[in-house]
Amino acid sequence: MAAILTFMNLLSDANKWLFLLINAETDDPRYGIFAAILIAEYLVAVMLLVLAVYLVFKHRHNKQVYIGVIASILIGILITYLMRKGIHHPRPFSLNIGTNFLEHSRSSSFPSKHQTPVFAAGVFLCLLPQTRKFGLIFLGFSFAVAWSRIYLGVHWPIDMLGALMVGLTASLLVKYTSQYLI
Repeated sequence: MAAILTFMNLLSDANKWLFLLINAETDDPRYGIFAAILIAEYLVAVMLLVLAVYLVFKHRHNKQVYIGVIASILIGILITYLMRKGIHHPRPFSLNIGTNFLEHSRSSSFPSKHQTPVFAAGVFLCLLPQTRKFGLIFLGFSFAVAWSRIYLGVHWPIDMLGALMVGLTASLLVKYTSQYLI
């Protein structure tokens, strides 16, 4: 039991340290904070729109791809919803840690609701050879959103890692059960 508590304390300390390393300071350039706000607020919507266009024009006849992406996103959202109902993880600004530059409620932060769907879609695309290249690019943009939300002070790094793990779990579940569903 002591080893588990020690590990949890180390994990918490590492999470706080990494957050403070990434989180913007009040004297950071305004254009950088503005760019991060644009990324945090709008890039997910743009990414999902680009993903929809990609699926319609490139894979509309491939059920495995488009149903798999949609199922991964939906399962990821469901898992995130259930986790957030069962675990309340306060946001950094709720604990007066770091600097917050983005208006946000004091809802639970773990795992990130913004990141889970894009990570789920990106990971699923990476699991299929025919969509892997697009999936890697998509994940690259996903990590930019994750960084921006930490930089702006509304999420911890562990929230993003949790979203990635939920996305991975949802994607693997869909990939290895889709043969029975599609």
